[in-house]
Amino acid sequence: GLRRNARRAPRGRRSRCAGATSRSSGGGGDRAGARGAAVATRCGARTGDDSSSQLASPGWGYRSLALLLYGVNKCLMRVFFRLEVRGLSRIPKSDHLIFAPNHASNLDPLALAAAFNWRELHRTYWAGWTGILFAGGIMRMISRAAQILPVDPDRNPGAALALGATVLRNGFRLVWFPEGRRSPTGEI
Repeated sequence: GLRRNARRAPRGRRSRCAGATSRSSGGGGDRAGARGAAVATRCGARTGDDSSSQLASPGWGYRSLALLLYGVNKCLMRVFFRLEVRGLSRIPKSDHLIFAPNHASNLDPLALAAAFNWRELHRTYWAGWTGILFAGGIMRMISRAAQILPVDPDRNPGAALALGATVLRNGFRLVWFPEGRRSPTGEI
């Protein structure tokens, strides 16, 4: 027969995670941002680290690692893949932007990161699948340096959306691949 979901809230009580995005979507500056991170943490966006720590400014060690990774990535993309960027002047200079590119290749995030300058990249957070980007200690460290937010669509997508809303509310840019994964056929 059908199995009941053991994590379902009892009838008459609303789950704390239900409507996580609506609870955290009000304006209110830092209080709203802290509330959004608290909702995301409470709703299970943990990946071994506290989710709210994903939104905290990284220290100098992570910042140095990010700068090193940025330089290596930009060189590799320009030399080996001949990345050419056009139309950057059409992107608004304001923050609170969502980039929603197609995800036809595993190189898509690397190419997009190489298209940004360092200042823009520093103001950008990325949504990333926990199955790969938060699987081990080294990948967690790289993800932290690259400002990647944990997304686990099987566990609790509302928590990831709450983190994304908090990023935008705090004045940062967000890259979110709308398919949620790479295209299996490579077609868009």
